[in-house]
Amino acid sequence: MKKRGISLLLTICMIVPLALPSTAYAQVNSEELKQKVDRIEEYEYEYEEIQVLTSENNNSSALNIEKIRSIEEINKKNIEIAKRGVIELDLKSKNLEFIEEACLTELEQLENDTDVVLNEYTVLVPKQKAATPTYFTKYKGRTYYSLVTSRSNQTVQKLKVSNKTKINSWLKNIASIGMMFDSSWVSTISGTVMSASLPSNYRVHNSDWADAYIQVNPKNRAIYAKKNGKFINLVNKEFGPVRPYVVYHANDATATKPTVTSWYSRKNYPNPTPGNSSDLLYNAKAIYDTGASPISFKLNKIVRLRWR
Repeated sequence: MKKRGISLLLTICMIVPLALPSTAYAQVNSEELKQKVDRIEEYEYEYEEIQVLTSENNNSSALNIEKIRSIEEINKKNIEIAKRGVIELDLKSKNLEFIEEACLTELEQLENDTDVVLNEYTVLVPKQKAATPTYFTKYKGRTYYSLVTSRSNQTVQKLKVSNKTKINSWLKNIASIGMMFDSSWVSTISGTVMSASLPSNYRVHNSDWADAYIQVNPKNRAIYAKKNGKFINLVNKEFGPVRPYVVYHANDATATKPTVTSWYSRKNYPNPTPGNSSDLLYNAKAIYDTGASPISFKLNKIVRLRWR
């Protein structure tokens, strides 16, 4: 464990996307080839991972043991730890201030969200000396650059269901909850999965309720442009795997388990590329032209749960 004012967990490794299977290069079909191309596009460098918020120094356990504390309060405390850790890395002295800028922007804009808790935060520092953001694309006559600057673990509370009729409809698959990326449906959170985890012939009580969460593990892609010879951060966009789960609270004295948790299939929000980033580049240009502060498109806001 390395000390920099707070505990930093330092792991040096070559990063590969965990969601993608490793395959031999000798036999590759078209889908495997596409995955390899996506993998190359996702990371520009070999990185040193520096974890500035860990399961050891965060406040996330308070979600379960201190009911009075709000999600927002816990999130703010964790983000303060992460921000302090980013600053204490002193990236400016290594000519990597553009990474610090993107990380602090991401954290500051996550700080005011009331439905998310940041559990872990890792800064990705290129091991290559004199590394800079790499060419991304040209848009409206200006060149833009990008770099993956961080990865994190977040818990997002998206939906609370306390209406007995609605719970019954969900458990019987009469109604369902859908997960969306922006405005597109990507999966269904079926109540029959939860029903199978409850005691047989379980009867819903008036005071039962269910909380729907999403476990989010985003990486942050920062978009830059050059101004006066320096890279300035304009926009950030998070991408990566998300996985919904539901915690059912059974207010039944005979229930052997007061809460039951059901996990659902993981989905992957795509990595920003020049081909899918017209909105991102539009905002980058506007921020560059007006001198406005950088903004972050956060995965906890991109992914949604809605009744279907």
